[in-house]
Amino acid sequence: MGCPPLCTLKRLHGDLLQQYDCTEQPPPQPPPPSAGGNAAANAGARPQPPAGSQDNSNGKLLLPQLDRLHLAFKRRQVSPSASSSSQDQQAQQPPKPVIPTQKRVTEQLTKHWAPFKALRQRYAGTRFEEQRQLHLPQKHKATVQGSALRVEMLNLEEQADNAKARDLFWKPMAWLGAIRPTTANDAFDPALWETFVSTTLGLEVPTLAALPRLHNSPLAKCGCKKFCMDFHGDHTSTCTAHSGATKAHDWMVSVLGPLFRTAGHTVRTQHGVTASAGQRRGDIEVRNYLRDQAGSRSLVFDLSIAHDRFGSSSHVQQNGLLTHPQDIDAPLHIAAQRKIAAYQQQYADNQNISFLPAIVSTSTRMHGEFLRLLFLQAHRETEAHFIATGMSSQNINPEALRFKRAAFYNGLKSKVGLAAAKAAALRINLNVQGCSIVAPPMHAPSRTPLLLPLLLSHNLPTPRVR
Repeated sequence: MGCPPLCTLKRLHGDLLQQYDCTEQPPPQPPPPSAGGNAAANAGARPQPPAGSQDNSNGKLLLPQLDRLHLAFKRRQVSPSASSSSQDQQAQQPPKPVIPTQKRVTEQLTKHWAPFKALRQRYAGTRFEEQRQLHLPQKHKATVQGSALRVEMLNLEEQADNAKARDLFWKPMAWLGAIRPTTANDAFDPALWETFVSTTLGLEVPTLAALPRLHNSPLAKCGCKKFCMDFHGDHTSTCTAHSGATKAHDWMVSVLGPLFRTAGHTVRTQHGVTASAGQRRGDIEVRNYLRDQAGSRSLVFDLSIAHDRFGSSSHVQQNGLLTHPQDIDAPLHIAAQRKIAAYQQQYADNQNISFLPAIVSTSTRMHGEFLRLLFLQAHRETEAHFIATGMSSQNINPEALRFKRAAFYNGLKSKVGLAAAKAAALRINLNVQGCSIVAPPMHAPSRTPLLLPLLLSHNLPTPRVR
């Protein structure tokens, strides 16, 4: 009578090999008797993956042979530091069996699972797939030559000789894991939440889907009289003829300002910000925020919410398409360069103030400069925390500092991510609420109740100047 667990293991092993593009690790070959004598014989041998590798050269997942699984398990229990053999000795040894990590096995399963492959093929090239791509994680270098924060970020890099340069990561949807609004200003009312979920998934927005249509084409014209109100919100996210974009922008500025007061800095917003030239000014000014050998400098940053798609193009067939499908971060870079050209040099020459573009997209992707600013602010909050507990900066344990800084950093990213997502949804709902709809009369009693959520229950606070 067979042992059920062993039979199950054998069956799963076979399924991985046959259905999920895995392959068994080759059996160990005896070491050659001499390096020179068998050079010709070894010339035609297939190259084997390096010891410890989980993947073959062709991308297949390597699995240990079942009769060598015990050796792979034993090898996992031994600490790598226990091995004292040289690299040359290890190179001469045959590759040892390795048990793939759970994460790597899961990736292989989801990549080759038949229902998932069918879904990928079904939605390839659709708006749903494009939205999924827009919400993939981003990685930015912490220290960049042209950054306004280069000196500060360079000082925060690890100082060891073999230390890697720090990378900063941003996940556009990670803030959803920390939804705990403490004020009504952070909360989503039902209509706003519907708009956020619909635009995130690539569905029609309910407040727009309730408008008249003919053969699934929109009939209602925007108040700008140039474009129809598409059901996905691309035009309402880009139209500048209404106050929705300005109100959503100003609301997010009112949220960002207090985040930079937590470490004791003086923060000014909107009309209280120092002008670069004439009446031109950024959105938020943090007084004496940057420090270098020349002394302290204030930092001004200007917020912009970019849209990832065409929504107001004169080429109507482009509307709804990604503006840069080959580089989904291009809208962020273009908006950042536009802000830098408008403010940076004037602030430096006229006011001796550093300028930074704070750019997010309607899909909550973030420009690298804004993410660096959040990391720097998290470090400032961490220092202020330890000083408040009576510890000097010289006595702070490095591990404790990293742990606390990570907590502050994640908190800041969650708050900014929520604010960016809500501002993007506000732009759509407020533009629909505030525009005059120009459309032929149409009887749609079943859709009339859906227009009621346009009377948003939230009150937009006016950013206070401090």
